[in-house]
Amino acid sequence: DCLQARVHRLARPENMLYADKQALETDLKVCLLAIRERELDFYTQNCRSIGTSAALLAGFAYAGLSSTSDFSEDTTEFSKGLFLTVTTCAMSLNIASMAAATWCSMLGPGLALRGPDGSMDRAVEGLALEYRVIFLLFAAGLLCFFFSALLLVVDEFEAVLSAVLALLLLAYLRQTWR
Repeated sequence: DCLQARVHRLARPENMLYADKQALETDLKVCLLAIRERELDFYTQNCRSIGTSAALLAGFAYAGLSSTSDFSEDTTEFSKGLFLTVTTCAMSLNIASMAAATWCSMLGPGLALRGPDGSMDRAVEGLALEYRVIFLLFAAGLLCFFFSALLLVVDEFEAVLSAVLALLLLAYLRQTWR
């Protein structure tokens, strides 16, 4: 008897409209959350990829710094200093990019999963902002790495071979930034 009265009250048109509105709002929130989850995965995966590439380039730059005793005897002090400066910048920028990318790929999903209400939005917006910074750091590190390789090629090889290798490096750099 009580259940029948309750069903009769819920079946009234205004209650049905309210229930439909609530269901629609819930469905919309679920859809928006699914989109945010895909964005979170996108930024997290991109940060991981950049972090891996940056670590590799930082290692190559470190190897370049470690081989500074191999300079030819006719290398000027200015050339040595320029090479060391550019290579150190390449290593430092790539390490900064790697560290920031690692932190973001670890902490972003954690905030989204374990944070208070609204944390998914905060995590995705924060990752989007940090991703831009990480990308710029990585791009600057890559540019310094190319410049370091160009300096090494110009200094270490004969003029013709040096020119050919420098042109190849510049062509590859142009293709990379396209």
